[in-house]
Amino acid sequence: SSGINAEYGEPIRDAVNQIADPCSELVRTSAVVQSNPKDTISRRELSDHAKGVAQGVHSIIQSLQQGSQGTQACIDAVAVIKGIGGDLDTMSMFARTGTLENTGEPFSVHRENILGTAKKLVENTKQLVSGAGADQAALKEAALAAQETIKDLADASKLGAGALSLDDVETQVMLLNACMDVAKALGTLIDSTKDACGKSSDDESMDTLKASAKEMIQSVSSLLKTVKSAEDKATRGTRALEIAVDSVSNDIKSLDNSGVSVPPASPEDLIRA
Repeated sequence: SSGINAEYGEPIRDAVNQIADPCSELVRTSAVVQSNPKDTISRRELSDHAKGVAQGVHSIIQSLQQGSQGTQACIDAVAVIKGIGGDLDTMSMFARTGTLENTGEPFSVHRENILGTAKKLVENTKQLVSGAGADQAALKEAALAAQETIKDLADASKLGAGALSLDDVETQVMLLNACMDVAKALGTLIDSTKDACGKSSDDESMDTLKASAKEMIQSVSSLLKTVKSAEDKATRGTRALEIAVDSVSNDIKSLDNSGVSVPPASPEDLIRA
């Protein structure tokens, strides 16, 4: 596999080669036992060869798991992050209806935690991009670190939204949606990192990875601006407009990269939509 480098490919090849003889002997002794079921020596040999094949298969599975640990970590992380995004979306719906539970704490208690965690996610982004050119162990470490950070960021953002006044529904929704955009961008980045792992620098997947990393940084930057202006009513309208523009831009990029063919639309189609 292109995502498994030579360090892990060699043990897999060795494991496959080592199982060849036991498989051949298993077939041979099976034929002997079938023709003479009472031959105890052949039956014992058949049992031994069956165990050898089972051990060989186990070795191959272990080698495959070791050689794709980073890829699997990316797949698992994307699934977890989708769940985090869904949870944030649910919280946002509560906020829009004015039923988000208020923590009774000032927003300032959570502001620095959100900002610090978001900045840590930038470092995770760099680690992920580097992980595409590293081994599977480094890729796994990068994926798990990013997964843990986005979980912490989501928790901090939910607490921050709950600390805002119940009369400030708009800002609650803006904060939760901004964090949700970060989660969505991170999932895309990890997916792109997985696809680019082990590929050459001029491969098309590397361009997709760079675009995903740029989108990730933009979403984090948007969240930082939202947090810093959360209690500033004078800039709230401007931030809401900026977030809407960023969200539309990211959706357009995702659509462009999806490979789905979209028929041309007229102004009337846009109005109807």
